[in-house]
Amino acid sequence: RTAEGPAPTATAADLQALKLAAQALSGQGDGWTEILQGVPDAVTATALTMPAGTDLSAVPTSQLLMPFSGTVPLVRDPENFRVLLYDDTGKFSQAFPLTGVSGLIVTWSEDLNGSNGLDAGEDFNGNGVLDLRALPVEFYTNGITNPPVVSRVVIQARRVSDFSWMLTVRRRGDGALRSADIVVRFSDGADTNNERIFPATFIRGSQFVGVKVGADGVEPKIRKGKFIFDGVNAQWYRVRNVQEKSLLSPSTSFWANYDYLLELESDAVASAGSDASDGVMDGSDMSSMAGAMFPPGIVDVYPAGYRSFPETAD
Repeated sequence: RTAEGPAPTATAADLQALKLAAQALSGQGDGWTEILQGVPDAVTATALTMPAGTDLSAVPTSQLLMPFSGTVPLVRDPENFRVLLYDDTGKFSQAFPLTGVSGLIVTWSEDLNGSNGLDAGEDFNGNGVLDLRALPVEFYTNGITNPPVVSRVVIQARRVSDFSWMLTVRRRGDGALRSADIVVRFSDGADTNNERIFPATFIRGSQFVGVKVGADGVEPKIRKGKFIFDGVNAQWYRVRNVQEKSLLSPSTSFWANYDYLLELESDAVASAGSDASDGVMDGSDMSSMAGAMFPPGIVDVYPAGYRSFPETAD
């Protein structure tokens, strides 16, 4: 990332892969919301046809969301969307990832084109094997040679408005040890706009931080009582107070160079930005800026202390 946003070399597919990976890593995975439900007109072992008039145009699927590089998925399918099927008794159910929708046809198999082979853009879970995911025998109440019976189908999306967590890990100067913070967050999903970096200056031992708006005029979402992240030193601080530049701001060198003055609840543990070199945040040296991030929904940050991690993995 850069001080003005995502690295320019990152493609749209790269960003989508990172977003899906973040959701899979940090989500709780135990909550689903209903998109639609109904009774299918026809059912096969790996797909079903919904009644005429059913609008499936806005239903998200793995086929629509998964980024590929040629035939290889950039990330394993987090299976954020699924089809839930009930047998004719309503007592037995089976859930599958929702891989594709074509017209009124809903598919949970990776064999989207029916070729019985693993073709480009079909290996959503990246295991190199064609996953047919045929219905189990409980759905064949009229015999295995007859079409399976599904009494009800429910299409669901994984709930992303949920508590999640992430680790902030710092390497010490000797490289042997790292310290870590456990960050608890309640969010409505991964959004790169919420992780934008803004130019800022931190001074070690000071509770004050200077922040500038983005070069394109985008303003940071700073809130009293919320958190600021020092992107250079990987440190979290809670914001005690926020002062924004206005027409009534005094004519000082600080306000000539910064748009926000933040007061933290604790002293900064490290300096960042060239304006901190003399220990005074006055805009005397703006040649290089640190980066501050204001992700919403941070509930609290819990220091995990120092941990020893292996340099390589077997």
